[in-house]
Amino acid sequence: MIVIVIMGVVYTLIITKLHTVDEQKAPFSLKNMKEKLIKIAKKSGTDVRLWCFEDCSTCKVYVDKKPFQDVQGFVDDDVHLYRYDYLQGVTDKRQDVLFDANGVAQDICFSFGVESSGVSDQVLIVSKGKAYDYTHYLEGVVVYDSLEELIAAKEKLIEEVK
Repeated sequence: MIVIVIMGVVYTLIITKLHTVDEQKAPFSLKNMKEKLIKIAKKSGTDVRLWCFEDCSTCKVYVDKKPFQDVQGFVDDDVHLYRYDYLQGVTDKRQDVLFDANGVAQDICFSFGVESSGVSDQVLIVSKGKAYDYTHYLEGVVVYDSLEELIAAKEKLIEEVK
């Protein structure tokens, strides 16, 4: 009986370890970006931001405004960030500004941040024909087939609340 219990515990530990290794190896994507950045923010206890430069070919995760990790092949230059407001609808989100060590502003293609508390930028991202909704606090990222479908879901939710 004790042998069976020990085998069960060892099996559980091995499966858990394999699962966490798989999560760490999974490349950044728009679907898992928020989760990965929240994990980094919670571990570091400070704000985390992902910056993509020029044509989005080079991306880096910054922890407390210092380079932390390179991210390759994450997004292309056809990525668009928006904000949603019920009265104004969808509006373009202006990119944040990052200055290098010499005080020169970098050419930013994409940026997304998470505070140490786990709260992320409240944005809508459109890339490669898909629309990603990062405005939910309690849910993960919601993926839609188009920006129009995302807007319709937002408006339906607002009408339900009224």
